[in-house]
Amino acid sequence: MRHLIVFIALLGMPFLAQAQTDMEFGQKEENTFHLGFNLIPTASGSVINYLLVRVDDNKISVVRNLTRENFLGQLNGTIESNANPDKVDLLKAHNITNPNMVDSLWKLRYAEYPFRSAGITKGWSGKPENALRLLQTMENSAWIEKYKRGY
Repeated sequence: MRHLIVFIALLGMPFLAQAQTDMEFGQKEENTFHLGFNLIPTASGSVINYLLVRVDDNKISVVRNLTRENFLGQLNGTIESNANPDKVDLLKAHNITNPNMVDSLWKLRYAEYPFRSAGITKGWSGKPENALRLLQTMENSAWIEKYKRGY
């Protein structure tokens, strides 16, 4: 049985959505793959970095950058993924109706978009709990207002 586990950190560490197999006591852990993101500006002007992360023996061993489209494809099960081998639509499974919400993830860390750009709205930086549940919640304007006020 596959489970979705989400790890969250704000500064420098990726947010990860993990597909992991249950293990029996004494069974050696094999590598697992995770879809994740971090909120670190890059020289290319990107604020949100989409990732495929491999963990070996509870340690991050490989981090591969993904395009936004590839990340969403793996997340919704339309693109083959080691992190989502059963091709489950994780967005649908977590009641996320608008996949474009990933474009607003920067608002979790920054009060203003870190690069000058016309038409970018203000952010609402704070403390998220669960990345996939968070994407669903980010569609709720009442929650956004509450988040801006700091709960």
